[in-house]
Amino acid sequence: MPPRNEDRYRTRGIHSNWLQDRYGLEEQARRRSMQNGQARLGLHDHSIHDEESGLLITNVYFPLRSSDSPKAEVREEVLQILDMEDRKHILTGDWNAHSSAWHSHKTDERGSMIEDELDSRGNHVIHNENTFTRAATGILSSPDITMATADIASRATWHTCGVVNTDHLPSIIAMDSEIPKREKPKRVIANYRKADWKGFKTDIETRIRSYVGPRDAYSLEKLISKAILEAAGKHIPSGRFVPTRECQGDTKEIDDLLKKRAEIQKMNSLDGNIAEINDVIEKSRRAVFFLFFRFCE
Repeated sequence: MPPRNEDRYRTRGIHSNWLQDRYGLEEQARRRSMQNGQARLGLHDHSIHDEESGLLITNVYFPLRSSDSPKAEVREEVLQILDMEDRKHILTGDWNAHSSAWHSHKTDERGSMIEDELDSRGNHVIHNENTFTRAATGILSSPDITMATADIASRATWHTCGVVNTDHLPSIIAMDSEIPKREKPKRVIANYRKADWKGFKTDIETRIRSYVGPRDAYSLEKLISKAILEAAGKHIPSGRFVPTRECQGDTKEIDDLLKKRAEIQKMNSLDGNIAEINDVIEKSRRAVFFLFFRFCE
């Protein structure tokens, strides 16, 4: 693959602005080893960082080995880009390197160097065997390589995305994530219309008059709070509201709508009928909810 030109670098700004506006991701694109305005090695890397999750994604292009690039300098550049540290990091791109670690037909010097560095740092290559990252041209070219830190590689899957009009097939990296269980808030309903306010007042006054403890502000505040809570628990009807199936209005008709909605979402999550079904479910549940309150009265 020839080195990327300036026009391609300018288009990166469009992608970067779209990612930053839509997902809040920070982007960095740079050329390494600049001397006299020209890149000596031509190693390009393009990084996207998600501050919320700490995930860093770097796309790399490393052109073919050139005669004016000393071996030591090439190694230094490779070590610098492979330094993933301890953070969550996905490193993907075209390294123009061959190794059996990513199912190449041979192993060359650059591929062996990258493989050794990955082993020493405890990082891994994410690839499927016999899955090519280039369009079928009949030429055994080096594959695009996807690497990741151990915590990501252990729960990541990798595959290419069909055949498109390009020599590099898009790669999709998917990761399983743990979604924390959402706890339902405790909802307590009190019926003040049926409260025994006379008994409520009498209990509080009796408790305060019979108090013989300390008279500092902290002790008195604790006394009054406890007296009010105990009187309320005795004279004001209350209880925790648990949204059961009946209280939510999930009748048989609603159950059928829920099943229908689930089927539509599997086929097309953007289907306009989903919003209509949600409105029907919400109206039905709200009607039953008001009936529940009237029953409490």
